[in-house]
Amino acid sequence: MDVEHKYEPNVDFTSFKNFHWVQGMESQPEVEIDEALDQNIRKKISQQLIAKGYNESLTEQADFLINYQFITQDRVAVDQRREFRQPLNYKYPSTMNVDTYSYRTGSLILDVVDPQSRHVVWQGHVYGFLDVHTDPKKQDKRLDKAVRKLFSKFPP
Repeated sequence: MDVEHKYEPNVDFTSFKNFHWVQGMESQPEVEIDEALDQNIRKKISQQLIAKGYNESLTEQADFLINYQFITQDRVAVDQRREFRQPLNYKYPSTMNVDTYSYRTGSLILDVVDPQSRHVVWQGHVYGFLDVHTDPKKQDKRLDKAVRKLFSKFPP
């Protein structure tokens, strides 16, 4: 899992006390996530913010707004192995084994948005945490770890 972040250096993050979920901002339209996953991601993000001392506001009059994007991408990996034979101290390739497998990578992008200007003032990106071949409990633990790693960079 890798984490990257960027932020506006002129923003006073120490003045942030309350957050509210963004209403009406663009997300990744090509990624459909079910309601249960959406609620789980929101819950984990809210828990991390509350653990850092922020309060969830019921209105957009909060100090900052939160928005996330969840992106998945299907990948194919190729593994090549060459086997050699060595008759009479001469080494030459005899066969090439090629294995392919598909997997899905996941990224979670978190935006901290100024409520007046609607500009992103902090953005964190954690990627490489999704693996569709694991069971749901392991996947939930990886999502939890991804959100914790993401919040290790917030506030800057």
